[in-house]
Amino acid sequence: MRLLTLLLLLCTSGFALHYNTLQLNAETMIFPKLLLLKKHPESLLIDGRIRFGVVYEAEDRDVASQLVTRLQRLYRGTIEGYPFEATMLQYRELGPGTKTSALLMLHSDTQMHQAAAFAKAHGIVTFAYNTASLKHGLLFALGIERTTRVYLNREALSGYGIEFSESLYQIVRFVDGTEETGLAPK
Repeated sequence: MRLLTLLLLLCTSGFALHYNTLQLNAETMIFPKLLLLKKHPESLLIDGRIRFGVVYEAEDRDVASQLVTRLQRLYRGTIEGYPFEATMLQYRELGPGTKTSALLMLHSDTQMHQAAAFAKAHGIVTFAYNTASLKHGLLFALGIERTTRVYLNREALSGYGIEFSESLYQIVRFVDGTEETGLAPK
């Protein structure tokens, strides 16, 4: 019976992506602040506040919940004078009624590309959990190696119709996120 339980636990844990806590903590601190480097950040306001959505698949619900809780604790309802709110959205919930300023997309094998296309069509700033997800058309990712780097998908940027301040372009590393094999630094 114990062996069966152990095998069942090993099999079910294989379906969810294992997230790096350090990476997630850094993303909750950095990604919302990148929004403020948008030209005219007041244009991000939805119903008077910056709405930051964490998008997830069903198996990542707990991770999304932890991220939203952390965002709420970090920013306590305001970021640089703008009202701030963090919410959770499942990939299947994204649609015409979605009102959000930005989306942090957790892993999805099947829906990330569609979600990125939706965000692009609506001018919603997108963040990826990892740099490999930029190939789906997301804008930003964070890399933690010897140093922490913010990556910006140059290929996707023009399609979003979003302009950022020059200071953002000085701190990011531009990449071509369209290559299937990985990122090609530019």
